This record gives sequence, C-alpha cells and structure tokens, in this order.
Amino acid sequence: MVSAGQLAATLRGFVYLARGSRATVALLRHAMPSAKPTIVWSLWSGYLGRGGLIPEFCAAHGMEPVLIHSSGHAHPKDLARLAERLRPKAVVPIHIEAAPRFGELMPNVHLLEDGEAVEVASLLG
Repeated sequence: MVSAGQLAATLRGFVYLARGSRATVALLRHAMPSAKPTIVWSLWSGYLGRGGLIPEFCAAHGMEPVLIHSSGHAHPKDLARLAERLRPKAVVPIHIEAAPRFGELMPNVHLLEDGEAVEVASLLG
C-alpha cells in the first residue's frame, strides 16, 4: 500500500484513478502544497454543475477539470443497428434520456415508467 505522504513526495509520473470520495479529496489536499494536479473528469459534463466533492474542490482551488467523457453508453444509432441485426421481439429502454425517441429508431419499443414492473412474457407476444 502506498501512503498519501509517499504519493505527495513523488507527484510526477503517475496517474491516480479514483472516484470522487473524501479519501481522494484528502489526497488532493495533501498534494496541493507542492504541486497542482490535473483533474480529468470522465463523467458527463452536466454532473460538474451539480456539485459534489471533486467539483467543489476544483472550484475552491481555481482548477478547471479536463473533460474527457468515457461513458460506457452506446450511441443511439449503434443501438439501432444492433436491434436491426438481432430483430428482438421487444426493446425496453432503461436508464436513458429521451426514451420516447427510441420508437423512431427501431421497432418493438416498449416504454416503462420509472419503477414500473413488467412481465417479460407479456412483451414477447
């Protein structure tokens, strides 16, 4: 295990991948006297405006995070191509924005409200 002190002593030449936790902010605070780290924000940029530990740390220290969105989400056109090849009996979009637009991209789309239960068999006809 590497201590915060060891990391702070050798701030160049490494990348620290972390979630926005109190431990991460503590490490950043420990590093700040001797170096100004580069913060890479890999989540949706809209989350920056919602506050949180890392955005608040950056604001307090006059730092602008580098935005590199690295989501695992597929582009809608890629999902449409996948559905075209698989020809599913049902497509149920979840955890997405603009769910109603999925019906424009592919057939057999069944929209559910958040928390709504559905019997899979009922979707298969």
